[in-house]
Amino acid sequence: MKNTVLLLWLLIASLCCAQQSNEDYPFLSKTYVQFNLGMIFNDFNEEQLQDGFTYDGTNPNRFSGRILLGYEFAPDWAIQYGVLRPASWFEYEKVSGTNLSKTVWTNVWSLTAKKDFHLNDRWGVFIEAGPATVARKGFTLGTETGVEDYRYLSILAAAGITYKLSDQWELLAHAVHIPKDQQNQPSIQNYSVGVQYNLNELAPKTNGENASDRPFFPTHTFQIGYGNDFIGYAPNKIFSMNARIGGTESLGIPIFWYGDAKASNTVLANYTKTVYKSNKFFSLGYGASVTAFENSIDKKWTSALSIYPHINFFFWRREGFDAYATYSVIGPTFITREDIDGVETGPKVTYQDFIAAGAYFGADRKWNAELKIIHYSNGNIFPRNDGVAVPIVFQLGYQW
Repeated sequence: MKNTVLLLWLLIASLCCAQQSNEDYPFLSKTYVQFNLGMIFNDFNEEQLQDGFTYDGTNPNRFSGRILLGYEFAPDWAIQYGVLRPASWFEYEKVSGTNLSKTVWTNVWSLTAKKDFHLNDRWGVFIEAGPATVARKGFTLGTETGVEDYRYLSILAAAGITYKLSDQWELLAHAVHIPKDQQNQPSIQNYSVGVQYNLNELAPKTNGENASDRPFFPTHTFQIGYGNDFIGYAPNKIFSMNARIGGTESLGIPIFWYGDAKASNTVLANYTKTVYKSNKFFSLGYGASVTAFENSIDKKWTSALSIYPHINFFFWRREGFDAYATYSVIGPTFITREDIDGVETGPKVTYQDFIAAGAYFGADRKWNAELKIIHYSNGNIFPRNDGVAVPIVFQLGYQW
């Protein structure tokens, strides 16, 4: 479920592209995010299996999530972008006479138009439709393919009901349908309930206060960094719920991703700009980075060029420093290798994600120090998505 939970941060952080001044946020006032939980029905069966494969049962894993970023471009009309996926993948049990269970992964990314109809001041209904890409990652048993990878363009249609709690919050329930594809891909139905948060409240209310009285936020920051695998990948495992203690597995906090391919030595240069500052704790921005890392097994070097949104939360402010945590997901990236240490990481156009913690320090907060971990993958937009885990990188920076 962590993929859909973390996309919420992506959707908020993507507002960095707006770049309005702090006194005027017309983009924010028309933007919203939705977080929905529900039940998904996209059952696979023998039609998806290759000849010669059998199974004794299935585990459909019904629980699902859908996250959307919306923008109201006209009264009662909005455009929405987001992802729909099960919390856990569909399983074929005891495949071909073995005791093995094999999973089939499905992700749906959509770009839809939504029309609202108001029944009264509180209640409303809506319809939604638009193109969707469906990516399916199949499985192998030994050297044989049981279910083939497949990716196709389809149509997503939805309808639902809303209830307005306040100017910022709405409750909603809706049903989604994606038709069956000709290449043995079943139809998808999803039924969910959720909340919508309208971001117009994010614009800070300055009330004519002196800018010098406001808390520190960086404007431009340039950083250089170096990391290696000397201490291992424990932080990557902990924050992706892949840690293991004794015989207990899947320990940690599910707020990040790990990766089948690993980096050892890593060098990078990074630039960030803040474009939104809240009253005290919260800022949004964008950045660009150049990263090179040595593959942990074959010792070849891979390079990555990225642009990304980021969200900062300043959680500790003192006279000598301001400490913060940073989150960034789905930053468009060009990576120079598709096969890293024999792992198929997908197309060269992929995404960068990172989490970091650091501080700005000195009398004018000109200096910066930061620790970060990085992940590269395509978010299951493509069937092949074996990610890359970059262990802790230490960065030093200058702010102006």
